[in-house]
Amino acid sequence: MAVADAYGLRVYRMLFAVAVGAVICALALTACTRQQASTAAVPSPTARIVVPGVATDEARTPSRSYGMGFFVQASRPTVPAVLEWVQQVIKVSDHVMIQRPVPWTRIGAGDSYEKIIAEDFTGLVNLLRGSGLKLVLLVDPLDGLHRTQEPPEAIKNGRTLKDPATRAIHEAWVLALVSAFKPAYIGLASEINTIRATGDRELYEIIRDMCNRLAPQIRQLSPSSRIFVSFQVDNAWQLPPWPKSDVDQFALTREFDVDVVGLSSYPGFSFSSPAEIPIDYFRRFQVASGKPLLMAEGGWGSAGGPNNSPANQAAYYQRMFDLLEGVQAELAILLLYQDLDLSEPGWGFTPDQVSILTHFASMGMVEITGALKPVHAVWEERFQRALAPP
Repeated sequence: MAVADAYGLRVYRMLFAVAVGAVICALALTACTRQQASTAAVPSPTARIVVPGVATDEARTPSRSYGMGFFVQASRPTVPAVLEWVQQVIKVSDHVMIQRPVPWTRIGAGDSYEKIIAEDFTGLVNLLRGSGLKLVLLVDPLDGLHRTQEPPEAIKNGRTLKDPATRAIHEAWVLALVSAFKPAYIGLASEINTIRATGDRELYEIIRDMCNRLAPQIRQLSPSSRIFVSFQVDNAWQLPPWPKSDVDQFALTREFDVDVVGLSSYPGFSFSSPAEIPIDYFRRFQVASGKPLLMAEGGWGSAGGPNNSPANQAAYYQRMFDLLEGVQAELAILLLYQDLDLSEPGWGFTPDQVSILTHFASMGMVEITGALKPVHAVWEERFQRALAPP
């Protein structure tokens, strides 16, 4: 499979497909006590710290414009690994992202939205929020492995968004999640420029119009939720290994009724060094859209690729943060906090999947053993900065 097909891979999705009942049970049992503890011990993640505008050393302390966090993705598909992941992530994060497609199989089996949300989301969300983390949700209408296709679960269940009845279910599911959790951010599509650049234009337009129908309804249900779709940055810049396209992918940002434009970038596949990344790598999206930006996913590996090394990984995070500061981004979400243990049999990966995941498995800041990589210090230094007012 081409490397480009792996760019949008959502490995954490498989965490929820393995022993999900046990995970949710454990999370639900601990959520209440964590909520009580976090109320007293963890500052509200919604509060932005205002740096005094006076000539003091404190006033000159560096700040950051963006929240920081990771995908919900432990290194192993086990309850202890998930719980340990939460305990570590809360030390260096104020946000966390859950990105999943519509649960077509359960919906087809007749389960209500309320039942699915209660069993597959509520315990996890309570644990995360009880630990002081702000919630980012994204309902993915496309396949993470193939951004020009719909999700395998949808295809398996005979579903396509070209069918009005399927679109109605998708939209109702998004609204049910928003109503239940009122997340800080809600994503309606991921790396949407990819399907327009090299895929089915009709399906792209259907998804675009669906997102634009959902936006005003979401604002009515949850006025504080920030709506976004994400764009694949490296693809928009027409960098190898992405296929060439005549589509102006930056201009596509103006076609969506969103509050903020999301970015997805894995530049280690395209640049030999982070120093090669242009200064306007992210800014072009801000200029084209006229909207604020957030980093919706991304990373750079420390191994498993010709451009991957601990030094390059640390240098990329430094470069990424500087670029995000340059556009006053709202949020920085990265793919992995800890490397993936691909030897763990519980994943159920096929050999082809393992081959693809090798390119992404080392994008964490922490080794499988728990040892910190050089990149961890870069992230931690930024996280310790005061979160500036918008």
